[in-house]
Amino acid sequence: LAFRAGLSQRHLSFLETGRAQPSRDAVLQICTALEVPLRERNALLKDAGFAAVYAESPVPAPALAHARRALELLLKHQEPYPALVLDPVCNIVMANAGMGILAKLFPIAVHNSAPPNLIRLMLQPGGMRQYLQGWEQLARRTLEHLRCERTNHPTNRELADLEAELAANPAVCQPGPAIGDPLDIMELRNQDVSVRLFSMLTTFWPANDVTLSELRIELFFPADEDTERV
Repeated sequence: LAFRAGLSQRHLSFLETGRAQPSRDAVLQICTALEVPLRERNALLKDAGFAAVYAESPVPAPALAHARRALELLLKHQEPYPALVLDPVCNIVMANAGMGILAKLFPIAVHNSAPPNLIRLMLQPGGMRQYLQGWEQLARRTLEHLRCERTNHPTNRELADLEAELAANPAVCQPGPAIGDPLDIMELRNQDVSVRLFSMLTTFWPANDVTLSELRIELFFPADEDTERV
């Protein structure tokens, strides 16, 4: 860690034991070495007595205009396939027309939720779960994802709540089947309509704004020719 952070082992030891107080640069160097997310870097800086250095701008802010345009282009170019922009807890920030098509094929009752949460829409009874084939496997993978995100964002209460909701279902906590296919396929079936999709995630990198660093763009693709035709 000392090597990666560009600090002497002696100085790092003094910081660990409290014999020395970290400088602002030392906090940032250690955070960079440990790949700490920007939100948590701000928190650690405050703990050490320094001001936060990373802004957290809302997506509509003028400062994020170019990034917002990039998101709009990605969503548009993905059509007619679905695409979403998500925050760390999978709240839907933006969506394309392909998601509208999917919602018409597989209608659900959306509860008053601003913004809507993709995990809850997918896995709660009355949501997309009624159409999902093998939803337990998707739920298990989602639980794994939430636990990883919790490692990166230990103070995020909503992540903890989502994890607890999923983990409360005994079926989700059972061991899953052996991994076979190279990709996990999400299959949705509504009477005679069936689609099979896989997804890719992309991010802004490098990002110096907390909001941009946490956004995830999920692009869905058809897993077979029948789904392409649908």
